[in-house]
Parts: sequence; C-alpha cells; structure tokens
Amino acid sequence: MIYEYNSNDYNRCHKRVNRAFGPATEQYCYECGVPADEWASQMNDHEDIDDYLPMCIPCHRSTDRRRKHDERQDHTYEPEPHLERTQCKPCRQRRANERNRKIYNTDEYRAWNRERMRPIMRERRARIKAEKRKLLHTQVIAAGMVQV
Repeated sequence: MIYEYNSNDYNRCHKRVNRAFGPATEQYCYECGVPADEWASQMNDHEDIDDYLPMCIPCHRSTDRRRKHDERQDHTYEPEPHLERTQCKPCRQRRANERNRKIYNTDEYRAWNRERMRPIMRERRARIKAEKRKLLHTQVIAAGMVQV
C-alpha cells in the first residue's frame, strides 16, 4: 500500500518521532553511517514511531525508490553492492530496448548508418581481397609453380 500524502498526518507523525528520538540530524544514517538528514518510514506505517529510521538523503531516496518499485512490479530490486544502480535488471533492459527502438528504428538513422558504414565496408572488402591475393601467392610459391 502506498501512503496517501496528507500534510497534517505527515507533519504530526514526524513531530512525534522528533519528540521521541530527537532530530534526525543528531543521528547517523542507518544504511551508510554518515550523519543523517531525515527520518525515513520503512514500511509506510506512519503512525508507528518504531517504523522510522534516521537516514541521509541519498539512502532515503534509494529506499523509497526500491519500495515503490517492489510494490509496483512483479519482480524485486536486488542491488549489486559494487554498482550504483537504481533499477533492477528487467527494468533497465526494458528501458534500454524502448530507447533503442526510438533511436534506431528511424529512416534517418538507417540512412546515416549506411553512409557511415560505406567507407568502412569498402576498406574491409579491400583488405580481405588483398589477404586472399597474398595467401594465393604464397600457396603458388610453396607449390613451386613460380620461380622467385
């Protein structure tokens, strides 16, 4: 369930948390250990003050983004610790495919790519032809058909 924002409830709950635990700026982030900036509700149970944890802004945003993703999709977000990613692999792949379809499925892109590749392909064909001639020449010499 996504919490429906009501400024009165939101402010009232945060005041209760501040009275109970003090300002978040006097705490350290639950996720990364730097000085915290905000109180973050973990399970969207804004009435329960034990549901709040002190967090820095980047960790709080990341946690909210991950929670909204998990509620909205049929797959879960499992971050890889060494990578700074905000999307799960299926979502990244889907967005990349959508972006690529928009870019590469246009007549302008195809015409540009044809013009860009024309000299490259011409050079590649010439190189292959030269390598074949050289190989044929060495085979002829090895067979003793030509005197050097």
